[in-house]
Amino acid sequence: MIKRPVSAVAAIALAAGLAACSSGGNTNGKGTAGGATPSTAPQLGAKLVSALRSVTSAHLDLRFDIAGVTVTGSGDEKISHGQLTALDLKESLPTGSQIEIIHVNGKTYAKLPSQANTSGKPYVLVTPQSSNPIVQQLAGSLNTALSAASIKTYSVFVHAAKSLKVDGSDTINGVHTTHYTVVVDVTKVPTTSALSKQALQASGLKTLPVDLWVDDQGRPVKVTENITIEGKSLNVVGTMSKYNQPVTITAPPASQVSTH
Repeated sequence: MIKRPVSAVAAIALAAGLAACSSGGNTNGKGTAGGATPSTAPQLGAKLVSALRSVTSAHLDLRFDIAGVTVTGSGDEKISHGQLTALDLKESLPTGSQIEIIHVNGKTYAKLPSQANTSGKPYVLVTPQSSNPIVQQLAGSLNTALSAASIKTYSVFVHAAKSLKVDGSDTINGVHTTHYTVVVDVTKVPTTSALSKQALQASGLKTLPVDLWVDDQGRPVKVTENITIEGKSLNVVGTMSKYNQPVTITAPPASQVSTH
């Protein structure tokens, strides 16, 4: 598990990350549904915030390359005003095993590989008080990880941009997007942000380079991050699809959850 701005980014989830094929009102080709193409950070930030108000759900796919090791993740999230409210994400590890993270009703549950869970139940409740050291670690980075899974994070990044450049347009999965190259000034990330400014600074990063693809409606479609932390490279590619499709996320039955 990586402790930093994109920690489980996923458990996330990216977070970072995203490619879109919306269920409702996607413009294919060079549509102008969102008006003029933003060319400054304030303009793009305002468009992102406006677009996210109408997003209720999305499908998330992530790929992390960490010092030569690849982790992939896929799942669904429910969203309210750009903020993640529920998540069901599965991550495939290089060992061939899988981790599932379910976040719903303010609680988070983890389904760990059998060798990492001796509770006798398939799920464990993620709390700092857990007797499982892996769960303790998950709990320690949970807020950052869940924030990374929230697409609102990208509007925070844009508002904290040191620089922003329009880098052309691309069609991704049939969706017309504008490609932005953003350099985030870590000192400008608000202290009130769920994406902990302290965690970003503790990682040693002063700036965070982000490539962001946004559809004509102002929704994130793809995000990439390429950074080096503690001498190790971390490359993240995230895509989102199926915006506003029906999504049901429920907690596992109590009989299947260990609270220790």
